[in-house]
Amino acid sequence: MLDIYRIACCVPKCHVGDIAANCDEMLACANSAMSSHIVVFPELSVTSAYCGDLFLNAGFLDHVSDCVSDFVSSLPEDPVYVFGAPVLVRGRLYDCAVVVQDGLILGIVPRSFLGASKRHFSSGHGIFGQLVEFAWQDEIPFGTDLVFDFGGSLRFGVEVGGDGESILSPSRRYALGGANLLVNITSSHHYVGRGDAEVRRCRSLSEQLVAAYAVCSSGVTESTVNGVCSGRCVVAECGEVIARSAGFERENAVLYADVDLGFVTSRRLRDMDFRDISCLADASTHRLLENELPVKIDFGKSLHRPLSKTPFVPEDPNELSDVFSLQVAGLCKRFEAAHSSKLILGVSGGLDSTLALLVCVRTMSVLGRQASDVIAVTMPGFGTTDRTYKNALALCHELGVELREISIKDACLQHFKDIGHDPEKHDVVYENTQARERTQILFDLANACNGLVVGTGDMSELAVGWCTYNGDHMSMYAVNSGVPKTLIRSVLGWCANGDFANVAEYLHDVIETPVSPELLPPKNSGEIQQKTEDIIGPYELIDFFLYHFAYGGASKEKVAFLATFAFGKRFKQSYLDLFVKRFFTHQFKRSCMPDGPQVTVVGLSPRGAAQLASDGIVPEL
Repeated sequence: MLDIYRIACCVPKCHVGDIAANCDEMLACANSAMSSHIVVFPELSVTSAYCGDLFLNAGFLDHVSDCVSDFVSSLPEDPVYVFGAPVLVRGRLYDCAVVVQDGLILGIVPRSFLGASKRHFSSGHGIFGQLVEFAWQDEIPFGTDLVFDFGGSLRFGVEVGGDGESILSPSRRYALGGANLLVNITSSHHYVGRGDAEVRRCRSLSEQLVAAYAVCSSGVTESTVNGVCSGRCVVAECGEVIARSAGFERENAVLYADVDLGFVTSRRLRDMDFRDISCLADASTHRLLENELPVKIDFGKSLHRPLSKTPFVPEDPNELSDVFSLQVAGLCKRFEAAHSSKLILGVSGGLDSTLALLVCVRTMSVLGRQASDVIAVTMPGFGTTDRTYKNALALCHELGVELREISIKDACLQHFKDIGHDPEKHDVVYENTQARERTQILFDLANACNGLVVGTGDMSELAVGWCTYNGDHMSMYAVNSGVPKTLIRSVLGWCANGDFANVAEYLHDVIETPVSPELLPPKNSGEIQQKTEDIIGPYELIDFFLYHFAYGGASKEKVAFLATFAFGKRFKQSYLDLFVKRFFTHQFKRSCMPDGPQVTVVGLSPRGAAQLASDGIVPEL
């Protein structure tokens, strides 16, 4: 199940005090948004929010009830509708959100904190467990304790107007009561700076409450006696804005947003603090209203939410500096704690070892030491190409590190002879012998000079087990183990445009070089024969799978759905099948991986970040 739900935030043209005309505008919006799961209208959208003392007129309120009855019966079936209306209950008038489906009012939620609206409305704060009559329907649940449950992963709560900005916001109770979607219908006046503040509030609440949060605001055709409403709507999810409207539309406007409540559920399952706090919630303050949601949406080619092909790469390039800084800070601490004299690493001229080399150089600088305290070892083997070899040498020379060249060919040939392996047989023995020989050289060299072996393997390789067990899989501190391949490319680009501009030419060439372990002999032309992405799939897809699987908690079906939207024909089901298979069968390598800093929302360290059995099966997902 995808657990993706479409919300339509509708801002209808407003006719102040003309209830019938407002209902007609809302119905037009509802008809255009009927392929949504939830259709939301602003606060007091039936009447307009600024009718003044008309709200105190009995005839006006009777007309509200009649028009709402006709409006509710005219709405398209299946979607859930949330709109604003004044509701008279036992001689008190409340500013309410009315929730409707299939011609029935499912519940009514009154506003709690009124501000200047106290002249006309009573507060609904603390109203729990009541039933009321409205619009010719009786026994309608009424109060600020309502959570609407539509099965699957959809549970939502509604708050009205300024309640969303209160320190005692009802949405906090709704979230603790299980609501994962929170809707705020409002008619607040716009002013300079409020738009950004609304976005920040929406983002912040969705992050704090581990939920999706939608704000639907009245538009510019509302009364302008004391101010102007903008009609700007915002939808956020777990701290990220997924949709926002420009506002200031003079005709009916609709903002669509597809919220991933499966992702929200996954985040809550992983958030131990949220689980602990929600257990403390008073169950008596919530009424769970169970219903069904038969809407089936064919998303086709339109998905109303951002979907990055590179979810690990931050949109703001300045954040790339944080990745590099975290790596450097981690290595500084480990170097000092180990009382080492040198940093030792193998350099191949590939992406991973190049980033690790830059991290080592910066670490020495931060610690007030010379770049020459970094010993970079290039270890040409049977698959080394001129391109990567020359880039490795050039980088080491320009950065001022100590460079040592140690060929592994003779040692590997001797080993083949010792174990009775035919060197012409280019199998896993042929490949892994080279990886383990290189690792042995680095560790023995570190013993000889009190050095710390810095690992170069990255998180994408660890995710699919693309590393030789006790070969390049092992080090004394793995600075790249929390950095996926797509992010490494971006960080190297940032380095080339910043403090390492003196080696930008080589960094750009490294970025453009095909990824390869270079363990098989090159082609006759000297080009790389063994391209990693031809074997395990594109790293861009691997990182996409890893993010949505490990962080989003998505099923294979859902990952495939999202990948199809993001990559189109580049996505192949075989890539995903291989990723899942390798992810589980190679857990044994991650179970004993070295320490290293986590730099993204996903970590694969067995020491808390990711815990799986090394001998488990590949599950059905």
